[in-house]
Amino acid sequence: MEQPTASMLAALETPLAPLPADEVFTPEQWEILIGVLDTFVPSITNSQSEKESKLCVGGAEYAEATLSIQHLIPSSADPFLIATYLSESVSSIQALRPSLQRLFYRSVPAEQLKGLRFILSSLSTRAGSLLLTGSTTPFHLQPPTAREQILISWSKSYLPSLRSLFRSFAFIAKSTWLSLSPTLPELIGFPAVPRHGKRGEDYSYEFLDFSSTDSPSSVEIDVIIVGSGCGAGVCAKNLAEAGFSVLVAEKGYYFPSTHYPMKSSDANVNLMENGGLMFSDDASTAVVAGSCFGGGGTVNWSASLQPQHYVRQEWADQGLPFFTSGEFQKCLDKVCGEMGVTTKGIQHNFANRSLLEGSRKLGYHAKEVPQNTGGKEHYCGYCTYGCAGATKNGPAVCFFPAAAKAGAKFIQGFDVRQVHFHESDGKRIAVGVNGLWTEKGGQKKRKVTVKAKKVVICAGTLNSPLLLMRSGLRNPNIGRNLHLHPATIVCARFEETINPWEGSILTSVCTSFEDLDSAGHGCKIECQTAVPTYILPMYPWQQPASSSSNISPALAFKTRCASFHHTIAYVVIARDRDTGSVYPDPTDGRIRIKYTTSRFDTNNLVEGVIAAAKIAFAMGAEEVSTMHPDLPIFVRRTPQHERSTASENGIAATAAAAAAAGESMDEGINNPAFQDWLALIRRTGISTPDPCLVGSAHQMGTCRMSADAKNGVVDARGKVWGVDEGLYVADASVFPSASGVNPMVTNMGIAEWISRGIVREGKEGKWGKG
Repeated sequence: MEQPTASMLAALETPLAPLPADEVFTPEQWEILIGVLDTFVPSITNSQSEKESKLCVGGAEYAEATLSIQHLIPSSADPFLIATYLSESVSSIQALRPSLQRLFYRSVPAEQLKGLRFILSSLSTRAGSLLLTGSTTPFHLQPPTAREQILISWSKSYLPSLRSLFRSFAFIAKSTWLSLSPTLPELIGFPAVPRHGKRGEDYSYEFLDFSSTDSPSSVEIDVIIVGSGCGAGVCAKNLAEAGFSVLVAEKGYYFPSTHYPMKSSDANVNLMENGGLMFSDDASTAVVAGSCFGGGGTVNWSASLQPQHYVRQEWADQGLPFFTSGEFQKCLDKVCGEMGVTTKGIQHNFANRSLLEGSRKLGYHAKEVPQNTGGKEHYCGYCTYGCAGATKNGPAVCFFPAAAKAGAKFIQGFDVRQVHFHESDGKRIAVGVNGLWTEKGGQKKRKVTVKAKKVVICAGTLNSPLLLMRSGLRNPNIGRNLHLHPATIVCARFEETINPWEGSILTSVCTSFEDLDSAGHGCKIECQTAVPTYILPMYPWQQPASSSSNISPALAFKTRCASFHHTIAYVVIARDRDTGSVYPDPTDGRIRIKYTTSRFDTNNLVEGVIAAAKIAFAMGAEEVSTMHPDLPIFVRRTPQHERSTASENGIAATAAAAAAAGESMDEGINNPAFQDWLALIRRTGISTPDPCLVGSAHQMGTCRMSADAKNGVVDARGKVWGVDEGLYVADASVFPSASGVNPMVTNMGIAEWISRGIVREGKEGKWGKG
């Protein structure tokens, strides 16, 4: 394989929009916030003379952490780097405050921000501190060890609000530090750009520009497509190639591959919904969604799986026979063909090889995951921050260039706020949209109106229902039926250096646990994108449960992060049976998510976690860990140690008998200590919202397709119930329930069907006739 130098892949800087003029917090609130974040990621020392300003840990504890890290890094590394790393705090990073200012301004709804300000102000007073910390000394004036104990007490508080506050602060502190730290990437050898691959060529897009007041602020078009994700790409191509004038409106922005992969802090702002940070109302679920030109197709991991038979049958049984028809399969095959979906060209990295081989060793079913790369080698683990090679045939690479060649036009930075309707002969007809256009860079803004014969909403599961609500539609199903494919991670640390960020992200899947209830609900085990900022924030901030000493959770967290280049992560994804909802924040209208993973679905996650842990153990991992803060990390012991601590175990006795007979026996996953640990996982379970945090990268169902208006939002052709003509939804929000697979191909297949219907109506002259 060609291995270019890093300079060949150096990404161009991506300027961020200007910071808001108004401060998010008062000086006193900033002081408290920085104090809280510094407690999660403090400057750590073993010097008693610095204990008032730094977290001072015992000499033995500090030495043990230092030796643990030293064992993992190359002998050629700077000998002072470990001390520099441990002494780095969140507040020592120069870019911290502007990063937080942008984060809270963009990511936190007004109602929640108001509550946070109240908490921060309370912690700066004697009375508030007494109530929240048990001490009259304001939080930021207490010594670091005392602040650490306060946060530990919040995590175990009987008050749900304090536990939720702990989870939110912990995630913000960890993710902010990880995205900005200059020392962690150096310590683990994580380069800013991939070591393998080369840049591809981009299509040269032109976008409508409304910056001049001399130019009109309205556009007339046949079809306006709101959003630019996977469904939008298919619709735009089909409608434009059928001869209709098409305009694609995206509230985010386009970036050529020369800007990819972005730094994580820049990618969160430029490529992700809500600045990269979204939580459910109870802080139990971290939600990640694309928000840029190309949508989820720009930031996903190339997995191109088609929906399975039991999902299709479930949807057909709800009065939607299309999903078991040959026509649906033709739609799926067509979009897969256009993207070049295949397993050819796959080169598995260590994590995916271990998932396949570990599954084979245990008799689990695992297979390669087709990629939308046209058979080209795509050995890049950074694609969640943009594909530098332009190899991933998502909307911006595959469908929109074809649409543009057929005459489609594009707007970036256009936040569509409402759909316009016209009442005629007792019929309600969609006739266009309006919204706010913002120039790239945020300097100029302008209200824009689009008049159209058809409005196709492809704004995504989180945004499409809110647009319908803002437009005056009152169907109670709008925003409900939210499925998130809740996910958790199992990490495995190995003796050898792995550099898990190298190679294709998701090229294998274990499917043995996908149907645990004989109704299509269970979980899949896949490989997680392994850039540090996607995995390490999920690491629990905890005192090691396996340790008898009072080890600092901050030191334990930093020590674990330093071993990341020896670590792989399996993601366990549940097809959730139970649902939540999205709704607008009552103050500023931003996305709010009401979702808590049900006991039924977390039980399925537990089965996947146990299976993933077995795969890791079978592949020789030295340590295996879950994301549960109350579970110890499993550490593999020597065979002699295991025999001495499990003399009563039948398996150990069998092994001993075999040894006495001159034979050897590989216990494998029957290792007694490992079995005890698995039993502990099953007893402990996964409890949300406390104490476990789950993640979601797949959102579905909030504009559910249904056979009648009582049970959904759109009909079998994607037309919105309650609107007689002209309004459609064609994205993952129309899924009748969770797809059970990465939703891109299912989304595109449905959009293929819906857009074909719109084309047929247009060709038959039915547009505007109800």
